[in-house]
Amino acid sequence: MGKTLFWVVAFLGGLLVTRVLAQLAAKKMYNDSLPKQASAKQRVETEVMVQCAHCGVHLPESEAITKAGARFCSQAHASLGARPQR
Repeated sequence: MGKTLFWVVAFLGGLLVTRVLAQLAAKKMYNDSLPKQASAKQRVETEVMVQCAHCGVHLPESEAITKAGARFCSQAHASLGARPQR
């Protein structure tokens, strides 16, 4: 009876150790897959978005073409001009 009890406890202990090690490995894999936060030097500054006066698409202000006080997404739309408001 004593040997049987020893082997049952040893088996259950082995299962417990295996389960704990598997959880630690899964947690490490999950943490490794998360994107790292950018350092202060690598942070991207936000940019104001503007709307094209012709088609209405939103784009960063640095990429917009300004003509006659209106902003456009491309040179073609700038040459066509702003659409009338509905």
